[in-house]
Amino acid sequence: MTETTGKSHEGMPGNGPGAVAEDVFPASFAQERIWFLTELLPSVPVYNIAAAMRLERCRPIDHGLLERALAALADRHEPLRTALEQRGDRIVQRIARRVPVTLARSDLSGLSGEAAREEFERLAAADGAAPFRLDRAPLWRARLVDLGGGERRLLFTAHHTVFDAWSSEVFREELTELYLALRDGRPPALPELPIQYADYAVWQRDQLGGGALDDDLAYWRRHLAGSVPLEIPGDRPRPAELRYTGATHEFAVPEDVAGRVDELARDAEATPFTVLLAAFAVLLARWTGRDDVVVGTFVAGRELPELNPLIGMFVNTLPIRVDLSGDPSFAEAVRRTRGVLMDALDHQRVPFARLVEELRPPRDPARTPLFQVAFNQLPVDGRGQLGTGTAKTDLTLELQNSSGRLSGWLEYSTDLYDPGTIDRLARAFGTLIGAAAADPGRPMSRLPLLGREERERVLATGHGAPAAYPDRPLHELVGEQARATPHAVAVVSGGTSLTYGELDARSDDLARTLIEAGVTPEAPVGVCLPPGPELVTALIAVLKAGACYVPLDPRYPRERLALMLDDSGAALTLAAPALAPRLPGARLLLLGPLGTWPEPAAAPRLPAVRPDALAYVIYTSGSTGTPKGVCVPHRGVVNLLRDLPFDAADRVPLLTPLSFDIAGLEVFGPLLAGGAIVVPPAGPAEGGLPHGLRDALADGKVTTVQAPPSVLAEIVGDLPAGLPRVFSGGEPLPVPLAGRLAGAAGELWNLYGPTETTIWSLAWRVPPGVTAMSLGSPIANTTAYVLDEAMEPVPPGVPGELCLGGHGLARGYHRRPGLTAERFVPDPFSGRPGARLYRTGDLVRRRADGSLEFLGRADGQVKLRGVRIELGEVEAALAACPGVRRAAAAIRDDAPGGRALVAYVDADPVPADLLDRLRERLPATMVPSHVVQVADFPRLPNGKLDRAALPAPAAPRPAAPPAPPATESEELVHEIWREVLGHGEFGVDDDFFAVGGHSLLGTRVVARLCTDLDLDLPLNTLFTTRTVRRLAAAVEAALAAQIAALTDEEARSLLTDDHP
Repeated sequence: MTETTGKSHEGMPGNGPGAVAEDVFPASFAQERIWFLTELLPSVPVYNIAAAMRLERCRPIDHGLLERALAALADRHEPLRTALEQRGDRIVQRIARRVPVTLARSDLSGLSGEAAREEFERLAAADGAAPFRLDRAPLWRARLVDLGGGERRLLFTAHHTVFDAWSSEVFREELTELYLALRDGRPPALPELPIQYADYAVWQRDQLGGGALDDDLAYWRRHLAGSVPLEIPGDRPRPAELRYTGATHEFAVPEDVAGRVDELARDAEATPFTVLLAAFAVLLARWTGRDDVVVGTFVAGRELPELNPLIGMFVNTLPIRVDLSGDPSFAEAVRRTRGVLMDALDHQRVPFARLVEELRPPRDPARTPLFQVAFNQLPVDGRGQLGTGTAKTDLTLELQNSSGRLSGWLEYSTDLYDPGTIDRLARAFGTLIGAAAADPGRPMSRLPLLGREERERVLATGHGAPAAYPDRPLHELVGEQARATPHAVAVVSGGTSLTYGELDARSDDLARTLIEAGVTPEAPVGVCLPPGPELVTALIAVLKAGACYVPLDPRYPRERLALMLDDSGAALTLAAPALAPRLPGARLLLLGPLGTWPEPAAAPRLPAVRPDALAYVIYTSGSTGTPKGVCVPHRGVVNLLRDLPFDAADRVPLLTPLSFDIAGLEVFGPLLAGGAIVVPPAGPAEGGLPHGLRDALADGKVTTVQAPPSVLAEIVGDLPAGLPRVFSGGEPLPVPLAGRLAGAAGELWNLYGPTETTIWSLAWRVPPGVTAMSLGSPIANTTAYVLDEAMEPVPPGVPGELCLGGHGLARGYHRRPGLTAERFVPDPFSGRPGARLYRTGDLVRRRADGSLEFLGRADGQVKLRGVRIELGEVEAALAACPGVRRAAAAIRDDAPGGRALVAYVDADPVPADLLDRLRERLPATMVPSHVVQVADFPRLPNGKLDRAALPAPAAPRPAAPPAPPATESEELVHEIWREVLGHGEFGVDDDFFAVGGHSLLGTRVVARLCTDLDLDLPLNTLFTTRTVRRLAAAVEAALAAQIAALTDEEARSLLTDDHP
């Protein structure tokens, strides 16, 4: 690099007496990008750099001398005299020959220690957060604060366009020397600067022009191909736009870790930076469940020695993509990180702004491009650096190793994260890096995220309350209710009813008949009956006989019914005569109406039944695959029902087919509490209500309705106001539907539980005005752990597999010992011999309040073009769109153009801006390629969505020609776009960035609009509207607001000017 200062400046004439002469240079690439991001949100100090300096060598600090030293430092370094502005399509530096330097002063010496500290922090925060006007130099300010007792501190704030972390050390050292020289009356011992920052900016543009970066850009295209945004689970939904609100969390890792990190780096022939970056990447992978992690890192950008003594903005950003697939050891993770880091450094010349412009990642106003999480190891001592209440990314880890102690801070978005979440993340980093440095051969999945005490706290959170319940089987408890209230109604069906006494007597008779027929304890007995008193009586009778019932849904295909009978080994099946043809080859006991049942020939003694005996074997339903029988004991059902709010006043409709396990709640919930089962009349659905339930609801004969959300969505409009209770479960409950249900019911419960843990295991009473859905907490005597692949608990907020244990656990799968051993695993956290956990395969995370949030199926993470997609997240975003009543998503191989993500929505009409709204919430890779309007969602027999039966998307219509402008404002905006872009091949609904636009061109569009219309438009207007139509509408709204703000006198003046 050769000196150019003073030779390439564009002189600017003064603007009157006393004007300060200026020189003009092109901005560097880094300055250009930061200028643009600052102008997007000029009131947000996201690119302020603030510090509190002690200047120990200058004590006692004299205010006047320090002010003169600051002025001398500004004379020495051009960036301290620089402003930036847009001129046409470029950003330039305006360098003043001299700037006024004023050192503000605050005297806190009269305050007490605590009051002085608080006021100092307030002053520091206010100085650090005040925005800069980038077109006015200097872009820094300073304040000397007298804290009393001879203690004075310098508060210094600079804009990142003229300052970086390296600059802070140059600033501190040279300011100290200039101060001491002034105090001692001697020349400062500072060498003359060979060049200035403007020389570097000119040199950089000369060096990187033409095709100089082609090879480097090719590397970055390969390196980042197919990468997707990294989503660290947040505490709140992501806002539609980045607002950069943030905070910092300071932490330190154990003292012995820094030495072990250095030792590991030497062994791996790497730097401590590489080891720490690898540890952070592993932490992110464990925290997010992703093994493909992109982390932004920063390089000083001072490869040339003559740049080292300069103040200025030299930093460049490198997106480092770390492949952690295959569960590598930490040593292998370091090796991989070292390799990719070395490659990236070989191609670090590409300015990050140029990288974004060339790679054109999908524009997402809610996320930073190319990376969302950053890592930095400060090249200098960062003590004294102050936060500005902002965050440049979702999360940035800053580390420093001063005096052999590894410490740092996390800068994080407060729009996304709570302080407690970040504190857990910081502690997890310390735990992980300590374990990794101590044993680098340990696989990534085995590195702990929790310390011992925190691990115990997390495990304790997974325990439901211990509670006593009757240690007896279901039928005994129903019999006890019959003896207490024999004349109370147990079952209502149409115009008939069955009392508890009648139910007890008739089930006794049928139980004896079954024993006479050879039914033995725990023998499976098929039950294929329509809903009604006969079905309820038959179930109680099977249990009294000591057997377990096998529900057979009459709607199932014959082959499936035959398979279930064969697999269960049912020696006898209770069936309605009309259903006998569907059960060929089965040994049947045909049951007509209750009064026609056969009497037992004798009165054999009914067997004693243990609570751990099987109550039923229920076969899971699905559209494909072989069903498997789940063996459920009495104990789990009794435990659940004693924990739910049933009482004798309850009237519960039997809505669910018996083949779906939640029907057990509709049968035994009211019976154990002395309430009644309401069997809706058979017949066609009326409106949204199946089986003629409308009259029963209208007459107030129903107190509790239980159904999956897909069914509730159909009947919610028919639910009467004041319905006491709704139970929702079996599928995720969308928040909009929850709001509608809450308006109709006194209580709304969201319930969760697989068949293998007895109906429901988690419960949450949904509060009014809910904005985010929860699964709640474990019911009594139940454990719910969130575990990683190594069956270790994960910190709150981290996704993991939900594993359930406790008294509701099923015995296993009927005649499937291998599958039972695979899904029902030893409970490593219980001291009880033989305790097990059921691996649900569901992904959840624990919230800070201990409740659980459903994220989707572990096997529901599908891949499209190599990118993992969680369908549940797509469906949640669809359901949140106004006008969408229900939604689903699926990957379709039969989509036009090949495999694609398809959205299915119940909406009339489908919102025109549906995909735009999704783009505001989801990464571009998760926005569906097709939208299909559906009125009825196909369901499996158990009421759940049958995703495979959703219709294939139709071929798209031929692309329409670009829509032309239709209004004067659209014509104006269209013409400005045409001039700025250099072509007119776009319509009023095309995206600016999809037709050749980029950030700097966008600023030119806004500048032209402001100039041509004498209008004050924020720079981000184009970036939030993005089409001619929406930008024209924003212009019209701004003009209308400007006119409305005029006083009567201003309006008359304008009219007079326009019409002389």
